[in-house]
Amino acid sequence: MSTPTTGAAGFIVFLLMLISVRLVVSISEGDILDVSETLKDLKIRDLSSSVSKLEDRIFALLLLRPAGGEKTGLERQTRQGLEERVQALEEFMQAVNQREGPRVCERGMGNNVTTQYPPYLILSDSTIEKDILCDTHTDGGGWIIIQRRTKGDVDFYRDWAAYREGFGSLTGDFWFGNDAIHNLTTQGAHEVRVDLRIDGQEVFAYSTRFLVRNEGNAYRMSLGSTSGTAGALGLWFSNDMKFSTFDRDNDPLPDFNCAKHHQGAGWFAKCHKNNINGIWGEKSSNGVSWSDGRSWKFPNFTEMKIRRVNSQI
Repeated sequence: MSTPTTGAAGFIVFLLMLISVRLVVSISEGDILDVSETLKDLKIRDLSSSVSKLEDRIFALLLLRPAGGEKTGLERQTRQGLEERVQALEEFMQAVNQREGPRVCERGMGNNVTTQYPPYLILSDSTIEKDILCDTHTDGGGWIIIQRRTKGDVDFYRDWAAYREGFGSLTGDFWFGNDAIHNLTTQGAHEVRVDLRIDGQEVFAYSTRFLVRNEGNAYRMSLGSTSGTAGALGLWFSNDMKFSTFDRDNDPLPDFNCAKHHQGAGWFAKCHKNNINGIWGEKSSNGVSWSDGRSWKFPNFTEMKIRRVNSQI
């Protein structure tokens, strides 16, 4: 990812290059100011695109010279010097991009034999205009994490609006936000995975499909085939359920609010086989809990994550 320091350094280098070109090329002062304005207008989010636009602009300025071609050795030398500077800039930007890392959270990034990413990266997703936490390693990587609990320092017993917008921090415990989850999962087919740590053992549950509908449909969740070492029941039991919070009862039980009773939030049925948004550290169905169909387990680490199927996210 680019940093403000890296981006500024890149543009300073480019400005110095423009100044050096200005000393030997006969371009009007107005053209130089025009290029400067172009620099101000360009966004740093995609540095490669910015470089390409600037290269095109510089060459266009040279091509606007009077007809007759390069009449002097100085002009030929100038063009050659400019080409060398552009090549140097491309090499510089390539080095910057290598330091930046990936710009998308995509399947297969964990299998890259030439680039080793850290286990987690915070990336910007332009489709939802929100930063995401990307799991780059698990099962090939490319998972966007939508729920994470590792410390228990964030209260998850929150109202409908909080779960709609999301809360917590991508560097700690958080809920990504139901609106954002809906927007992501309606852009293409997604799968879902829940990673748990139970008594020191790493287990997971998985579904081939994950779709969350909009708020008007109470964020109803649809799953596909389920499996996993944690027991698929914890996921499957929530299939086709609406989202509930203590102040918005959408579970199918009449006159009974599962979210309020179990002090959590989620896709409750009658009532639940997982309560990963429950009370941290409590070993009961009100706590962070998961059922494999035989017994209740109480994780001290949970991550719910989604990945677009057979495509970049």
